[in-house]
Amino acid sequence: MLATGLYGPVVVSLSAQQPVTRAQAAAAALARGARAAFGRADTAAAGGVLRGARAYPNPSFAATYTKDVPRYHYVADLLLDLPWLRSVRIGAAAAARDATGFGFAFERAAIRFDVDTTYTRALAAAAHARLSRRNARDADSLLTMARLRREVGDVSELDVRL
Repeated sequence: MLATGLYGPVVVSLSAQQPVTRAQAAAAALARGARAAFGRADTAAAGGVLRGARAYPNPSFAATYTKDVPRYHYVADLLLDLPWLRSVRIGAAAAARDATGFGFAFERAAIRFDVDTTYTRALAAAAHARLSRRNARDADSLLTMARLRREVGDVSELDVRL
C-alpha cells in the first residue's frame, strides 16, 4: 500500500492481510470465536452444577433471642441427603454436563464447517477474479488486433464492428 507521509510517498505493508491456510483459519475461529467461547462457558457451568450436585449440604446453627421465656433459642439444621435422591440429582447433573459437552462438540464441528465453507467461497471468488482479469486482458488484446486489422484494411467494416 502506498501512503503519503511527511517526507513523500511511503510504502506501508498491510500486516492484517496475510494469507492463511484452511487449518489456521479453523484454529483461529475455534480459539477466538464467540461461538466457541460460549460453548466453553456452558461446559464449565455444567461442570460446576455437577460439582454442586455432588457436594453434601452444610449443616447450619442459629441462635435467637426473644423476650418470652425461654429467652434463648438454638436451632441446628442437619440436612439428611437421602441416597436415592442424591444419586438421582447427581445423575441428572452428569447427564446435563454430557449433553452440554455434546452440544459443544457439535458447535465446534459447525464452526469448522462454516470456516471451510467460507474459505472455499473465498478461493472461488479469487479464482473468479483472476479469470475475469484474464478475460478482460484477452478482450482488450482482441480489440486491439481488430482495430489494427481494420486500419490496415485486412477486413471489412462488416466483419469487425467495434
